[in-house]
Amino acid sequence: MKHIYLFILVILSCIGCGKEFLDKKRNANQVVPASAKDFLALMDYKSMMNGNITSRLLLGAGEEYIVADEVYDAINIVNYLPEKRAYTWEKGDLFEDKEFQDWNITYARIMYTNLVLAGKKSGNSAQETEEWDKLRGIALFHRSWNYFRLMQHYGKPWKKEMENEICPIPFRTDYDLEVKERYLSYKDYYEHLIEAVEEAIQLLPLSQPAKTRPNRSAANLLLSKIYLQMHDYKKALAHAQECVSLSLDLLDFNVIEQTTASPFKEDYGLSNPEILFYHSSEGGYFMSDRRMNVSSNLLNLYETRDLRSKIFFLEQEDGRWVFNGQLSGNNYTYYDGLTTAEAYLIMAECLARDNALDDAQAILEKLLKNRYEKGADYKLKKGLSKDQLVGKVLEERRKELCFRAIRWEDLRRLNAEGMYTETLERTVKGERHENKWDTGVWYWGLPKRS
Repeated sequence: MKHIYLFILVILSCIGCGKEFLDKKRNANQVVPASAKDFLALMDYKSMMNGNITSRLLLGAGEEYIVADEVYDAINIVNYLPEKRAYTWEKGDLFEDKEFQDWNITYARIMYTNLVLAGKKSGNSAQETEEWDKLRGIALFHRSWNYFRLMQHYGKPWKKEMENEICPIPFRTDYDLEVKERYLSYKDYYEHLIEAVEEAIQLLPLSQPAKTRPNRSAANLLLSKIYLQMHDYKKALAHAQECVSLSLDLLDFNVIEQTTASPFKEDYGLSNPEILFYHSSEGGYFMSDRRMNVSSNLLNLYETRDLRSKIFFLEQEDGRWVFNGQLSGNNYTYYDGLTTAEAYLIMAECLARDNALDDAQAILEKLLKNRYEKGADYKLKKGLSKDQLVGKVLEERRKELCFRAIRWEDLRRLNAEGMYTETLERTVKGERHENKWDTGVWYWGLPKRS
């Protein structure tokens, strides 16, 4: 076990160190873990694999909050400047030819998974082979999860006509940094993700002792999200349904105590039956309770008896509203993992798009029943058209999945599809900033790499 922690320390000390990293890699090879237990400890390193700062740009570019001009002006720390530029959807080099910690951490995770996947493939007994299979499933999930999130930052929103265009995101399947990185077409990039998650689904168990480890339900939901980004709604529906068939649980918000403290427990999701895969991210400079102000456009979406309006948001003495609904149970970190509720919403959207309107409405109302006060009328009007029902589902995605970096995912795919487009607006120091669906910034260039 001591080998694994020594290896982690070597890697962490070298993140973003360029040539120095390559020089130290050979020393790291001397402490590469060998047993399934050691490799699993690497995947269970929660502060790296399930937390850290990987969603700041996605959170900042969404229109879910604003900050005062003086807060905007106060940012002058180099590592926060990309967040400041993303807030107003600046075009050009977001990073000014500098490294970005979020990028470095994500690729460190990918290297960990590649190390695991390069390990032993089977054991000396059926039980040992099963352990290695489960471990491979965990690593395939983590690698695909991180590549999927890189795509939301640095890849173009998917359109069929660009499938043969080369994606700028380096695709590594080897932990040896001396092996030359590959660049894939967008089609091949997504096909690699799909194949990896499909294999993970076959290898992962139905349940795990900790929600920081992915299970089969989580892998199905990740695959559903990938297909959703590709506008393949039939396959997105199939895997969301498979996810829900394995994990039906929804949390009744009527049992949550509405206090000024965080309403969800800080236990890595163990007490929340909806959490399928636990993951959280630092919110960044703007997302602090001392600085942010939840957008009135978001707050106004909630009806009076919708419990989310009371559980998710908290009014401050100065009149600002802050987000209080982090499933992480910690107001300094923003939950951005996977939940059963998201699977229900994907099901509802895909069914509505396929004109299965009654089924879509029933799925959505099942979720709303667990979000409204008991006795409240949560049911939708009868006879909604396809567009009306899809619009309602998309609104519920905004309300349910807010401040999880998912709004940016939705804006990208919907604007690329061209059917439910939106233009984002913010005013800073009297200047109006727009992010238009056809000419705006929906992905960023890569940060500097040594």
